[in-house]
Amino acid sequence: MDYIVRFLRYASEWRYCMKCSKCGEECRDNQAFCLKCGNPIQVVPDFNLIEAELANNIGVLLEEEIADETYNEYTDVSNMETKKIDSNLEKELKTLETNKKEERVVISGNRIVNSDKVTESASPIERRMIVSRRNKKKQRIIIMSVITLVVLLAVIGASMFAISKFSERNEYNKATFDSSYNKAVEYMLDGDYENAIKQTEIAIDKATNVNEKVKARLYLDQIYEKVSGSEEKKIANLLEITKLCPSESSYFKRVAQYYLEKKQYEKLSAFVNSIENEDVFAALSEYTVDVPKSSVADGTFAEYFSVELTAEEGCKIYYRIYEVFNISDDIGSAQSSTEEAVYSEPIAFDKEGSYVVRAYAVNELGVLSKVGEFRYVISLSIPNAPVITPTTGEFTEYSKITITVPEGAVVYYTIDDVSISTESNVYVEPIDMLVGVHIIRAIVVDKYGMQSEVAEESYTFKPKENYSPAEAKELLEKTLIEDGVILEDTKLTEDGYEVKLTYKETKNYIGNAGYYIFTVTIYDENSEVFGEMLYGFDYHKGEGVKVDEVDGEYKIVDPAAGNGEDSVVG
Repeated sequence: MDYIVRFLRYASEWRYCMKCSKCGEECRDNQAFCLKCGNPIQVVPDFNLIEAELANNIGVLLEEEIADETYNEYTDVSNMETKKIDSNLEKELKTLETNKKEERVVISGNRIVNSDKVTESASPIERRMIVSRRNKKKQRIIIMSVITLVVLLAVIGASMFAISKFSERNEYNKATFDSSYNKAVEYMLDGDYENAIKQTEIAIDKATNVNEKVKARLYLDQIYEKVSGSEEKKIANLLEITKLCPSESSYFKRVAQYYLEKKQYEKLSAFVNSIENEDVFAALSEYTVDVPKSSVADGTFAEYFSVELTAEEGCKIYYRIYEVFNISDDIGSAQSSTEEAVYSEPIAFDKEGSYVVRAYAVNELGVLSKVGEFRYVISLSIPNAPVITPTTGEFTEYSKITITVPEGAVVYYTIDDVSISTESNVYVEPIDMLVGVHIIRAIVVDKYGMQSEVAEESYTFKPKENYSPAEAKELLEKTLIEDGVILEDTKLTEDGYEVKLTYKETKNYIGNAGYYIFTVTIYDENSEVFGEMLYGFDYHKGEGVKVDEVDGEYKIVDPAAGNGEDSVVG
């Protein structure tokens, strides 16, 4: 069977012998004309080589079969009891041709014996064995002949196919856009859609500019309209047209409508969301889902906040949060990210950092929107120091001190105390400016616990003396009448005792006011001192008040005439 292997290997390696029919010059496979004489090249299969190889291998087969059969016949007969042949005298097997008839002979010693005679002289068993072997030989020859014929037909078929392909290749090389397009039109008019498609595809390949490509593909679209079962090819062609005409929305609409009708929603989403031209994308609004919107615009924030996402009615929103090093970083370099989740409530940002929120919406059909991206930086800053009003200065009129409190923050303050913290006084309302020299300090602590720098103002408050001691004495008598110390217009007590007012001194720091101090002395009927008491007169406001002296300090003992509380001042 080796010859079959050799033949098949030869057949697999068979090639065309490209020769010029005029001068015999060998040419390359892709040559259209002979480079030597200019004659058009035709492909010529080298069938002589094929026939020679087949003949040679068939001859080898026959020789091998004959030699093998003869050897077997001789061997079998020599072993028979009815006919003894000395194997040492056997020399060779030969095939003799006499009158165009082949005879098999055996040279045994000095005699030539015809194989037919050997057969005739053989026993019946020997004859059957010889006939059986000959029949098997014929069967093998028939099988080999059939195999050879099949191989030959295959080679011829391959040759014809190659010739056809070469012819098509040669035609393709000679084709131009116009020639192919015109042929496609002719085939289309004749109803030969298969060749019309083939020529249109050649025209696309031969197109030298975008306009020609568009023209050919639009015509191909018309052909596919005539051919049933070509929807996928038709949509593939339309996709190519959208690439050639990225600003022509009508082609994009046809593709989108096809996907919608076929309920290929994933493909529809991928297609419409890949559109880069904003005008085209807007024109396909009926096939798209709006990108989710955020309640907070991109930016940098000095406080924590929450974000609300909204989408079209009936859509679900899916989102994911990425934490990045820098707000301009791509999400691929994110430090961390959350798992994708369905949006159901506002997203709270309660930690400092740079965040990227990516969200998309999905409608009831499963069509996806483009991905929206929102970027936020949260960097808590130290709050500004509170503003204290009025600023540092000297004052002669009573004033209120106010401190601004930022929303959500708390202000703490001290008066004349260097140390200030969240344990200090909480500012809730304006503070009375105190008489004398005082320093007020304040801080802001915001809702995140961030503390401001200390604000500080210094005041020197000396109330203006609007009344003289003499005026004060006269007005103080009215106070004594009001207090029931003396009777009106008499300067006497109810017991008829005489009362005298004597200016004692001026005190600037009783309570939060400046006072003239007067001694009120009561004399009995013998003009002896019955008793004494002290009164103070606010020389700024013009008010009298009873005071008492304790260890050299005065304090107001009549709350109704003072500031609402007993005060002891030096």
